[in-house]
Amino acid sequence: MEYLNLHVSTIDSPEFKGSDPVERATWLCLMRYCAGQENGGIIREAKAWKDRQWQQVCAVTLPEVKNSCRLYEWCGEDLHVWGYPAKREEEVRKKREAGRATAGQRWAKNQGPPDSSAGSSATSSATEKQPKPPDSLAGSSATSSATEKQPKPPDSLAGSSAVKKLDTERETETETESYGNGKGSGNGNGREAEREATRQPAEYLTDFPPLLVRILEVTGEPDDKTTRATYSKYFRLYGKQVLERALSSTKDRKLDQTKPRLQKPGAYFNETCMKIGEESEAKHAAG
Repeated sequence: MEYLNLHVSTIDSPEFKGSDPVERATWLCLMRYCAGQENGGIIREAKAWKDRQWQQVCAVTLPEVKNSCRLYEWCGEDLHVWGYPAKREEEVRKKREAGRATAGQRWAKNQGPPDSSAGSSATSSATEKQPKPPDSLAGSSATSSATEKQPKPPDSLAGSSAVKKLDTERETETETESYGNGKGSGNGNGREAEREATRQPAEYLTDFPPLLVRILEVTGEPDDKTTRATYSKYFRLYGKQVLERALSSTKDRKLDQTKPRLQKPGAYFNETCMKIGEESEAKHAAG
């Protein structure tokens, strides 16, 4: 949902007024995350999330959501957010589906078969009306075509290929300096800088494009600049193996009929990828 629909009675309720300011702010951030995910006000399997994941996903910290309160409580591994407008979410879904169906019918109605006969007749008539060129023009055109067919001298070909090769080498060197040696932002993140430094451009160019196609097929996310930038960041930060494990987990989640599908595959993949990446970083640091 693009809008968070809250009635004034929710703000005036004893649950909201009886909570401290930190709990109110945390509750509002959780409500915004649930509205974006359309998960019915339940954050599934969030008990294992670490502090960094809470900060990146919901803009809250682990100590703020660790203990239950009036506005949100833990039920096993799931976090239930009080006052979430589940009925409004269902209405938004129904209206969205109805809008898609109406737009599909309108599009099919406006699209008609192309008038191929009219186009072909117009082309043939225009061809018939063109006058034949005189003999002098025909001779000049034959001379020009014969001149064009003559091969170019080998020196020009060698020069152009050398220039192209030089340009390619310069682009490769520039790409290597900006991507492979970790020089750039200098933001002070030691672990991320290390990973950026060890990741080579050749690995990114060969492994990431086919992996991106598989991720888009499983998650159903749109193939746009934002999505590509997000998954490219995960690849450079965590590596190919972490993305492969997250992708396999997302496939299993979609095939498992026993679990509810309130969370979108794209969001589940992002959370799983960050979770596995943090575990790998922890093992690397401990080792």
